[in-house]
Amino acid sequence: MIIGKEKLNNFDDGVQKEWLVTNGLGGFASSTVIGCNTRKYQKDSRYLLVSKLNEVLHINGQDIDLSTNECVDYISHGYKYQTEFEYDKLPKFTYKIDDNVISKEICMVHLENTTVIKYDITTGINSISIDFM
Repeated sequence: MIIGKEKLNNFDDGVQKEWLVTNGLGGFASSTVIGCNTRKYQKDSRYLLVSKLNEVLHINGQDIDLSTNECVDYISHGYKYQTEFEYDKLPKFTYKIDDNVISKEICMVHLENTTVIKYDITTGINSISIDFM
């Protein structure tokens, strides 16, 4: 499944579509295709370890928030930089800022309580880094 920019740049459409990956032990990672969490599940014998990463991209001294969060009277707009969401076996998010392309894939290690997030950054002449909060 591939969802393009026209659907991703509409917040109301983006929060209606979700993805899910599991580890075979009952653990899982999930969110919406624009990365805005809309729910949390927690069973009695399980613990929520990480509910969200807020990603801030630094390009030539400028901070750009790639995260999307919905709060009372406020929605952060990281989803507006997103150009594609692809789900084959793993969710893959692609963002574009000027001539910089950032892709992120999320997976869980089978039969381990381990989540891996892989970033690929293709950049032109810019100095680029990512912070996580």
